Amino acid sequence: MTTELDRLRTDAIISIHKASEFDFNEYAKHVPPENISKEDMATMLAGMQPPLPEFRMVDLSAPMAVSQMKIPSHSDFLAGHTKVSNNPLTDWPSASPENQFGKHHPFGMESNSCPLTHGGAWGKPAYAEQLVNLMPQLKNIAEQERTLTFDPARYGEPKESLHDLMVRDRNRYRTHSDEEYKQGKMAEWEKRLGLLPYLFGLEYQTEDQRQSFLDIIREMATKPDMNSPDSKFLQNKMQEKAGLSWGRAMRSFRARFIPLLQWWQRASDRHGPTSPAELQDELFKSQNADLHFVSPYVVIPPSQIEESFTHHWWDIYQPWGGVGRDYRSLHDILKQSYPKVFDGNWMDNSLMGISASMLDSYNTDGGSHFPHLINNDDARAYPSHSALKSNFKDANFFENRRANWSHSSNLHFLHPSEVQGQGGRMIVPSDQMMMSRLGRSLAGQADMGSPRIGMFREEHPSSSSTYWDSHNALFAANDMHLGKVMNNMAQQVMKQFGSGVINPADPTNMEQATLARGNLQQLAAAADFAMKKVNMGEEYRALAPVLENGNVALKLKSIGPVSPTSFATTPPIYNTGNTHLWGHEMPANLTWKHDPQSGGISFGLAEEPFNIMQRTVHENKIKAVLPSLLESNIMPKQRDIHALSALDQRGLSPIATGSLMKAAEDYEPTGVFTTKIIPAYTIHKLDDMEKLRGFSGDWIVQKMPSGKRMFVEKKGNHLKGGKLPSDVKKQLRNMTGDFTFDGYLDGDTLHVVDLLVHKGTDLHLEPLEDRINALRTLYDSTENVHFPMPTNCVSTDHDGLSKTIGNFDDNELLIRDSKSTFMKEKEVHPKWIRYAKESIAKAFYPPMPEVIVYPNKIKLCYPSILEPVVVKGTFDGIGFDIEGYEGNEAILSKAVRDTPLWSPVAISLLKEGAAAGGAAGATTGGGSKGAFTSSDTGGFNPIHSTANRRKRPRKLKIAKQTILRAPSIIGEDEEGDNVAATMKNARHAIHVDDKAKTTEELVAKVKGLNKKMLEMFAGEYGLERTEEGKWTVNEAIDDDVIENMFPRMNRISPDGGAYPGLEADITAPRGPTELIEDSGTTFYDPKESEEVEEIPMKHLRIKDEPTGDEATIEIENGRATLRMPQKTKQEIADEQEVEPDNRSEPEEI
Repeated sequence: MTTELDRLRTDAIISIHKASEFDFNEYAKHVPPENISKEDMATMLAGMQPPLPEFRMVDLSAPMAVSQMKIPSHSDFLAGHTKVSNNPLTDWPSASPENQFGKHHPFGMESNSCPLTHGGAWGKPAYAEQLVNLMPQLKNIAEQERTLTFDPARYGEPKESLHDLMVRDRNRYRTHSDEEYKQGKMAEWEKRLGLLPYLFGLEYQTEDQRQSFLDIIREMATKPDMNSPDSKFLQNKMQEKAGLSWGRAMRSFRARFIPLLQWWQRASDRHGPTSPAELQDELFKSQNADLHFVSPYVVIPPSQIEESFTHHWWDIYQPWGGVGRDYRSLHDILKQSYPKVFDGNWMDNSLMGISASMLDSYNTDGGSHFPHLINNDDARAYPSHSALKSNFKDANFFENRRANWSHSSNLHFLHPSEVQGQGGRMIVPSDQMMMSRLGRSLAGQADMGSPRIGMFREEHPSSSSTYWDSHNALFAANDMHLGKVMNNMAQQVMKQFGSGVINPADPTNMEQATLARGNLQQLAAAADFAMKKVNMGEEYRALAPVLENGNVALKLKSIGPVSPTSFATTPPIYNTGNTHLWGHEMPANLTWKHDPQSGGISFGLAEEPFNIMQRTVHENKIKAVLPSLLESNIMPKQRDIHALSALDQRGLSPIATGSLMKAAEDYEPTGVFTTKIIPAYTIHKLDDMEKLRGFSGDWIVQKMPSGKRMFVEKKGNHLKGGKLPSDVKKQLRNMTGDFTFDGYLDGDTLHVVDLLVHKGTDLHLEPLEDRINALRTLYDSTENVHFPMPTNCVSTDHDGLSKTIGNFDDNELLIRDSKSTFMKEKEVHPKWIRYAKESIAKAFYPPMPEVIVYPNKIKLCYPSILEPVVVKGTFDGIGFDIEGYEGNEAILSKAVRDTPLWSPVAISLLKEGAAAGGAAGATTGGGSKGAFTSSDTGGFNPIHSTANRRKRPRKLKIAKQTILRAPSIIGEDEEGDNVAATMKNARHAIHVDDKAKTTEELVAKVKGLNKKMLEMFAGEYGLERTEEGKWTVNEAIDDDVIENMFPRMNRISPDGGAYPGLEADITAPRGPTELIEDSGTTFYDPKESEEVEEIPMKHLRIKDEPTGDEATIEIENGRATLRMPQKTKQEIADEQEVEPDNRSEPEEI
């Protein structure tokens, strides 16, 4: 039996992991002082975890606070550091006075963290030179762009290229030479191009055009969606006033933001990707734009790796370490800096949200240091392949924490004045390190130079001897080679600028000595960059794992630049995205940059010293360059690094709490849950599990409970969430503490399947296995409240999955990735699977796809699954002749099974497209032309599918009643109906006494029901006739399916009628899209608001009596064609004259 001490200890551990408030005094009272267990001792010592405060930024559109103004001085004018106002078009994000880290943050010009702003401390930010160096390539980039296949909803359909914009701008300066033009643009961009116009690609627009663009997108962001009439009007206005199309701006944002986001999220000791997003040929489509946008490399079949179309935007990030933080923290910075653009509206989701979703949907590389081996297909069978490959997603949180050891091992926590006598890089932590506050904190977070051992060991694919044997050898070689490169660069710099740059003329002069040390650390950063950007030659070698004669062994190989073909690449040491946390402010006047013309590093000398955040160079590297510098008297430390000194409200540092990075979810742990998430996949054969990708391999297998799904919330003595039997309520109230359960109510029993909140702590970001273990540990089953037990809920790995499933009876099973979070407010979970054997499977399972039609194909886009299913065929104006299916294997069988549901929508959209575009438009063209979608929001239009061809074409079989669905029943004297509510009541009337009923009995029992309605909609709502002609419930379609799926189908209009956004809510995009007003939702009814004008609608008249004109399937030579009867001109006119009836459902009481 669980004791109170066990409960309190578990609560304490949860609060430590969740960084939530907890009364440790109450816990300590229950710990026996005479017999303290090691578990209780460890828990009490670790009970110090607060959350890391977010970056606090200023609104760049708001007036600048007087305290932040920088009054001009002579040196400020020279360096361009005058600052008396904010401007979102010319400024980069700026920290507010409340920022945790003072003026420093990853985008800070003096923080030395972001590759784009490198050089900003001396007035030469790298992004300006990046744009200038790109000018000669723009024409080739435009030509390559035309060869790719773009999804218009995601990338727009720009008619102009970036090269066109440059040519247009160049014509404004006809009297200037090319060199004068470049230098003029460089000077403009260095001082007058902010982050926002950089991301949108406005570098070739005039300042007036940039201002017009900003004004227009602010107004667009207030509209319901991108495709609303108001938005379309503003997009046309943008072309006129801002000089570019919205499609070009959107595509530029996508190309520039995704590399920025990947840098932001990857570990701070990892350089950029060295592998393509996809390596499997069968999943690859070389012209697919997504693969070019989510990685700097793509595979050209059969196996050639080449630079992607967007490689030029990735290139600047490749040599740098990441920030190691989550998407939400980057979103917060942009939201605070540009609140009128990124405030959770459709534009925010379309630009940032979809970009993040794209990056997360592919298995992308997190920066492996052994790319040659990782990109060798034959090495995949090597047992430790996963330990050497850096996965961007699944392993990222662990690698972010382990990066802290990388920084500590290089002694970056020391101030430059403290390095003498401390030696060089640590391979494993010293005893002194382990006894320090920093060492103890790191030991609780990740392995440090060797695999972790002991009871607190954290399992991880790369926490192995193979990982550390390979990486320790590489890190040691890199440390030695960096000293050599620094020494060579020092000789070059002293020859170019004089020895005083590195070697102070008066070593006793503290100002000179400190400046010289800052310049030496500038050399370290330049050398670190060169090791990852320049081919250094055969003398720079390290042991690297290579595949030879079928075996993997460590061989001495050359260290190369960040590239897929290098045998070994070095980790970022002095250039990383979190230098604002691990650096000290130092003065310097030595500048450096990469020179693409010479292929090396060029140095300069600023007229005035500047302050910059730098990582400390350890003693052994200083000895390699100029040992006498260690004797120089430099300025003492003013504070610890921010990772240790930025204390929270409890007096604890980020490194002590282990919260240097946020969890990898983009929503708040508020404890409020409204959306019941369902599995993305439904499989009927266990072999189909092998088709799924992106899972950890560890599973929680659970019997799918019967009953009604509900969230049950308890706060104090108050229960909320649904109608519960009295016994269930009583037993829930007797349980200790507040909670939120995810469960199923079956009769008088509540079956709990998930724990979302425990004692006020939101757990949805925790792995599922921890939430299930908490349920088993903290809660005891009662007569009417059942928690997971070994008989109905089992943990297993990939190898044991088949046996585990075989031990269950013939029940539907819920198979969930044990590492999955709850993904709050999303409707579909990509890491959850429903397993139902064919023998017990129902006809249909949600979710339903969004349907997008083209003249020669139908795209089925399932929510949370990026790759769609594509139905290939031809449309002749009446029927669609299916030739085959392509796409995601894991969802393809479901798409075929769902044919009776999506096919009427597809046929309707195809007819609508033919009517809109004419006969020629219906039979010609491809790509995006002539595309019609069942969702008017365009919020989730996945990529074109990849090839998975079938040998024989499938036949489209559609039941007659699915073709004849209409938005309402229109009779001679009928005024309207409430079909959804009425048919639910009919279903309920049969359920009550579990007896079949005649038509007359049902019509008499159910208010509003009539014979016509019953016959028309019975199949849709799970009612069917017995052999005796009575009505009964089809048990293959349960109440959850009826509630979540079929009412939405009533609103499908085969002729594309109904209110905008209402045509096919069954196929509307799913996900955490935030809708800013009711009119943006698909359930919005204009008739409920007197201020909204009535929208003309075309309805379908369904004839009551049978006719000879019916839908038919024709089969000839193994091919099936659906034939629909054509309407007369009079019938079409009659349908257009029908007055819209009231289909709104009554409010629940």
